[in-house]
Amino acid sequence: MAVKMLEKFDCYWNVIHGVMLVATILDPRYKIELLEYYFPIIYGDEAGIEIQGVRNICYEMIRDYSSGRMGKEGTRGPCVGEDSQVDDSLMDFERYLSLKTKRGGNIKLELDHYLEDDLMPRTVDFDILAWWKSNGPKYPTLQRIARDILAILVSIVASKSSFSTSGRLLSSHRSKLHQKTVEALMVAQNWLWAEINGSSSTVDRIEDTFQNIKKKEVSQ
Repeated sequence: MAVKMLEKFDCYWNVIHGVMLVATILDPRYKIELLEYYFPIIYGDEAGIEIQGVRNICYEMIRDYSSGRMGKEGTRGPCVGEDSQVDDSLMDFERYLSLKTKRGGNIKLELDHYLEDDLMPRTVDFDILAWWKSNGPKYPTLQRIARDILAILVSIVASKSSFSTSGRLLSSHRSKLHQKTVEALMVAQNWLWAEINGSSSTVDRIEDTFQNIKKKEVSQ
């Protein structure tokens, strides 16, 4: 069983590790420094090759987002709070920037400039989404990538746990319970565990919930 679990884990990790590494780089508290610390421990002499591979993934993603192949916005869409109108006198300058982006120079510059900046303090109240929102004008392409990558759910354990709970309540012998009753049982279980762990006024909340559900069922 352990061997089968390890095979599934390796299969999953081979697919997901690239996205997780990009997400780590997009965290201004760690960036690529975290990889440079752990990769020699994990990969040994191959650490440099692996780190360069992650860089190449980032360059490729920036190239895709800049060309419009990924993301909802075009190559140079307006940033947050920026006026969408463009001065006609700078149209030639905009074409020059577009050509420079296609050649790849601006791609490398944006990522390298981001990685060269100092790391942010690792504080508990740090809001990474707010940071990227405020730094969008400085890193417009990286901001769009961060918006998509950081929105990916880390785990589906919570939703699967809910289905498992409902499966235990709605057994083959109790399959006719009203949906409100099932909801009340699940909420009551959650609150009872909260009371065991030190929460207060849980019993009153459970009684109020059952009374409200009973009134709704009677009215129906």
